[in-house]
Amino acid sequence: MRLSNNVIKLDCANRSYVYLVQVKTGWVMIDTGFPKLSSKIIAELSSYNIKPNDIKFILLTHGDVDHIGNLRELLNIFNCKVYADASEIPYLAKKKSYGFRKWLFKILLHIPKFNNVIPLPVPEIESIKIIRTPGHTPEHVCYVYQDFLFAGDLICTEDNSFSLLPDKYVFNKLQNIDSIKSLRVNNINWVCPAHGEPIRSSKNWSEFINKL
Repeated sequence: MRLSNNVIKLDCANRSYVYLVQVKTGWVMIDTGFPKLSSKIIAELSSYNIKPNDIKFILLTHGDVDHIGNLRELLNIFNCKVYADASEIPYLAKKKSYGFRKWLFKILLHIPKFNNVIPLPVPEIESIKIIRTPGHTPEHVCYVYQDFLFAGDLICTEDNSFSLLPDKYVFNKLQNIDSIKSLRVNNINWVCPAHGEPIRSSKNWSEFINKL
């Protein structure tokens, strides 16, 4: 689904959305979705006339399996760079673990370790702003491009409303809430989570914050 001329939501990744942003040098992919979707992702890219070599790099919000599930296959196809917060990289390289449940998911889903992830620059990359939002994972990040906030797993949406992910999937709930409250969304018209549909409403965000 094209959200604007420069922003696309990949519908094939509807369990954990993948987004595309067009910058001056080409297209940037934000997260890669649940495993075993790489062929569907490539097909959907083709429907927008986006070729593999048009993807200049991949940005990760964090290292959970539903965000890095297709990373290995897509890196082989795109031959591009991948970035994450420097403190998230040990989790991607399997030198650290978010906890037993998430460690087990990676084992069962055959998620490899990634040793080629580049630390994100600060404060932005190719006109995409980087916002540290720890809580869901120790160094979860969000991205802002124009009037779009790509929220990863900081929040989720349902029935045009915002909510928190279940506690069992959150590394530090209080820290996650602090990250949400610290966000400045005055110039944001679209909030785009991984789980749930994008919402275009600042009023909904204010109501959500007031309930936390």
